[in-house]
Order: sequence, then structure tokens, then C-alpha cells
Amino acid sequence: MMTPREKKLGIAVACVVLFIGNYLLIEFFVKESLRLREERTRKTVELARRAASLEERALWEGRAQWARSRQPVMLKPDRAGPDLLEAVRQVASKAGVQLDAPTFDKPDNRPHCSAALVSFEVRGSWKALCSFLREMQDPEKFVVFESAQLQVDSADKTQMKGVFRVAKWYAPR
Repeated sequence: MMTPREKKLGIAVACVVLFIGNYLLIEFFVKESLRLREERTRKTVELARRAASLEERALWEGRAQWARSRQPVMLKPDRAGPDLLEAVRQVASKAGVQLDAPTFDKPDNRPHCSAALVSFEVRGSWKALCSFLREMQDPEKFVVFESAQLQVDSADKTQMKGVFRVAKWYAPR
């Protein structure tokens, strides 16, 4: 038999255990509810993205077909870099941009294309550089700027200078 004091202590301990148990159970359900809401939101966004992709499928298939039909084939890998450099020189002279320190790397075979790579520095007015960039990135040329650093020329504040790495994408082998 328990004394009245032991009964009160037992009830207090039972209440504390029940309170802690309820707290842990409620905390678990709240965290699980938040996790499930985040997962539902993430999956809803993913579903919307996939639905948009399905709606635009014909557009992207058309663009892929256009690219396959027009993308050049690299016939002479050893000439791809020098040919790209010559094309860059022609566009630079047409735009009124000075081309300095040109170098080209050997072609890079990538999963979706082969790339001829050229690095160079340019100097010119802002307008001439914009004209150069616009002319270089014509979609029909398959030429992309992989890296570009532009800044005001410290020697002449009316001029810009830049360091570029350009790649021409050829059809994959």
C-alpha cells in the first residue's frame, strides 16, 4: 500500500511522463507535417515544370532539328582552331576592334558537340565591342563566348579591353 505522499509523487511522475510523451509525440507530428508540406510543394513545382516541358516539346524538338540540320561538321580538327581565329580576326577588323594575344587550343570533344577553342584579348570603344559581340554570336555560326572579362582600359578611359575565350560548336562525332 502507498502512503498519500507516495500517491501524490506517483501521480506527479505519471503526469510528467505523460506530458513529455505528449510533447515528443506532438513535436514528431509537427515536424513530419512540415516535411510533408515541403515535399508536396517541391513535387508540385516539379510536376508544373514537367507539364511545361511537355507543352513545349514540339518547340524544343523543332529547335533540335534546326540545330542538327545547320550545325557544321568538323572535317579537319587540326584546322578548326586556326579557322575560328581567322573568323574572329575578320569580325574584329570589321567592327573596328583590335585583337591581341590570340591563342587556340586543340579541339575539345564534348558529349553534345566538338568545340574549337580560341582565347584572345581585345581593345576598342564600347560601341565597337558591342558590334563585335553581336556579330560573333550569330546563331548560324554556332560560336559562343565561354568566358568574357570586360573592363575600362586603364591607359585610355574611352576604350574598353577584354579577355575572351570563344568556342565554335561542331556536330558531335
